[in-house]
Amino acid sequence: MDYSYMVVAFIEKVPVGEIIEPPKHPHITVKKKFKLLGINEEELIQLLQNDKTIKGVKELHLGEIKDYENDQNKIIEVLNPDAWTDLHHNILTLLDSYVESRDPHFEGDNYLPHVTWKLRGKVTLDPEHLKDQTHRIRTIYLIQRVDPVISRARVVALINL
Repeated sequence: MDYSYMVVAFIEKVPVGEIIEPPKHPHITVKKKFKLLGINEEELIQLLQNDKTIKGVKELHLGEIKDYENDQNKIIEVLNPDAWTDLHHNILTLLDSYVESRDPHFEGDNYLPHVTWKLRGKVTLDPEHLKDQTHRIRTIYLIQRVDPVISRARVVALINL
């Protein structure tokens, strides 16, 4: 699995080393799937932990439930997208020469911060307790997919904001 890494912001804390199914854990994807180029995992973690442009607690203001592309995919909108777009762009800039993105068409100007709760017709989590809520996010996570078919990932590192 070449494009196995992601950077996400979970709403609830998840311990390092935990194997999880990300769709079942409310989160915003900050950097979609990527593979490493000329950097190893330890160096990537150090790069993320030491960068000043991604520091600072983020507020996550969630709003209403919306369709994403069609009624098979539903999201909870982010009411303060600028903070998340800035974080996304800073991480893109930081990782630019060290990674290759699998889906660059969903990044940069096309990045849409959101929380997915229904994916390809399958409900992954209950959105009712998340919508119209504000959360303080103090940590982002580096995760790595561990299964090529099932959406399972290992929490590799947490990065304090």
